[in-house]
Amino acid sequence: MSSRSKPQRGRTAAAGATLGVATTVVVATTVVVATTAAMHAPQRRSHHPAPRIAAVLNPARKWFATLLILLLFAPAAFGAEPVTIAFKESAEVPGPNVSLGQVAELTGPEAAKLAGLDLGPVPWPGTKRLIDATMVKIKLYREGWDLTNVEFAGEGCIVSTQTITVTGSEMVEAARAFLEARIPWPAEDVQIEVESQPDDHLVAAGTAAPVLEASLTGDIPAGGKVRVIVTGSSGGTALFRTAVGFHVRAFQNIVVARRDISQGEPFTDENVIERRLDVTAMSPGNLVPDKSALGGKKAARSIRTGIPIARQMVVIPPVIKRGSIVQIIYQTPFLSLSASGLAQEDGVPGKMIRLRNVDSGREVIGEVLPGGQVRVGP
Repeated sequence: MSSRSKPQRGRTAAAGATLGVATTVVVATTVVVATTAAMHAPQRRSHHPAPRIAAVLNPARKWFATLLILLLFAPAAFGAEPVTIAFKESAEVPGPNVSLGQVAELTGPEAAKLAGLDLGPVPWPGTKRLIDATMVKIKLYREGWDLTNVEFAGEGCIVSTQTITVTGSEMVEAARAFLEARIPWPAEDVQIEVESQPDDHLVAAGTAAPVLEASLTGDIPAGGKVRVIVTGSSGGTALFRTAVGFHVRAFQNIVVARRDISQGEPFTDENVIERRLDVTAMSPGNLVPDKSALGGKKAARSIRTGIPIARQMVVIPPVIKRGSIVQIIYQTPFLSLSASGLAQEDGVPGKMIRLRNVDSGREVIGEVLPGGQVRVGP
């Protein structure tokens, strides 16, 4: 029923009832007056029987008409039963809105229609709201109901909301999963500790189950203290937002100095050791991960005990010394030649150095091989 049809029907019913009463009173009065007049009026003598019969029947017809009118209009005038709204002391509703049928017992012909009257949203989870006769009257008036035919019982109803709980643990897990998927460390190398546990949040039971979404302001940090924002939303509407604090640490196996190491000293099992340490504040990609990577290499500078070995602290001893005579190799799929050359600089495997061909005197550039030769050519 539209908001316009309700006022029209209420006013029509009231007008009909008033009209019925008025019509009944007028007709009854008219009949009584006419009958009394007929009974006391002098009768003229007539030689014909028809007028005398009509005089007797006219009052009977009028009484019959009166009874008929009363039967037709009496229900409208006197049979309208009022609607009674009896408030409950309290009610817990699921939401998202409160209806009149949830907070009161309704009786009367319009009870079923009044039960669905919308009284607004449920109170915020964890709070209460009073719904009383004044509020309901305002709602009924706006909807066009005839308040003269509505009766109230009770002082009002205390309304609370049926809720579901989103626990702090659920929010922590959502934030942790978000963080683990984005930090630049393998899961087995990361330790994530919760520093601030969020409180539980209550959500109206009438809403769809909230979806938890995590986010960060700014870039994903490599480690340290991290604050993840968790938002609970339902149907695209944010219901709550909270923060979860973490402390992220990354652990890796790295090589550290077992004792003080002098510059130029070869690395051995006696002066280095592998340990699993917190590398969050370091640059793990620049650290030596295991001792095997130090085989045949020397310290580029002095290193104190317990210091992680970084790649720039390591040098490879040259396999070619400047001024030494080395074998120069020229090789193609169809040709292989060799000659002697004078090294113009020190060389380590993989490095390009300058040499002078002893026979021709020409200077060439070649790559130092692990065996101490130098390869030139294509």
